[in-house]
Amino acid sequence: MRYLFFIQGEGRGHFTQAVTMADLLRKNGHEIVGVIIGAPTYRILPEFVQRNLNTEIHRFETPAFQTGKDRKKINWLKTSVYVLQHLNLYKKNLLLIEDWVNKYQPDRILNFYEVLGGIWNGLYNKNKIPVFSIGHQYLSLHPDYKFPQFPLWGKAGLLSLTHLTAWKAQSKLALSFISIPSTAKIKVIPPLLRNAVFQLQPDDHGFVLAYVVNEGYVQDILKWHQQYPEVKMKIFSDFREGKENNIEFCYLTRGYKSKNKKILMVDEPNQFNIAEIGDEAMLLAEIAPTCIAKNRYLGYKKISQNKKYQAIIM
Repeated sequence: MRYLFFIQGEGRGHFTQAVTMADLLRKNGHEIVGVIIGAPTYRILPEFVQRNLNTEIHRFETPAFQTGKDRKKINWLKTSVYVLQHLNLYKKNLLLIEDWVNKYQPDRILNFYEVLGGIWNGLYNKNKIPVFSIGHQYLSLHPDYKFPQFPLWGKAGLLSLTHLTAWKAQSKLALSFISIPSTAKIKVIPPLLRNAVFQLQPDDHGFVLAYVVNEGYVQDILKWHQQYPEVKMKIFSDFREGKENNIEFCYLTRGYKSKNKKILMVDEPNQFNIAEIGDEAMLLAEIAPTCIAKNRYLGYKKISQNKKYQAIIM
């Protein structure tokens, strides 16, 4: 069968699940005809995703969680306002999804918690292509799931989003580390783990490793480390690199920029004549249409009268 993936591009979890599922499907004789990734403009597509999915990849801007002043917790009011301000963009991106689906003519679609993918299925899937929604979040819809202490408005927001990502889905596949009986609406399955994980041999390199999605959590780790300065750490994030006392900061993805900057990602930057200036770059304008036509761009901003654009170097 021909499979098309929708992937929510915040963090690395959904990407890893998609890579694992692609391996499983290919081993069983199926084809991954394309991948559509929804992500905010400031997120760079990880290199391992492009390498392992090994198919045509398209991306578009999708609704993104907005955090509060602490840059950790989701601010639902701020997120709602952000989404309302970008409704016209999201409407256009739904039409993009429709074009891509018509191009690839898949037999099945797997949606890894992508909200515009869910909305597309609810409003545009006139050919009734079966859509299966996959993610650990769907476990929250299971009647046996017990929520931790959680504000009611936060719980309502999470459940609403989760339902929206699976709008009219043929099945919701909830990933779980523990055994929970499936229901008529929720199919509980084991987590999707890459084969490489099982091939690794545990080893002690004398440091604690941390992976951080939201920048505010770095400050929590630093406060903890003040109490235990002798502990060596490596912190992987999209926010900083360098060394500070016994802590080494490492970039997860080269090319990350702040939310306030629009940037352009070319398919293969090393093939182009890019002159690095500090930590930014200049890209000749004639390259931009190529990237836009291939839908491999995050966005761009004209920064001079001679048609040059701000860009990233991967």
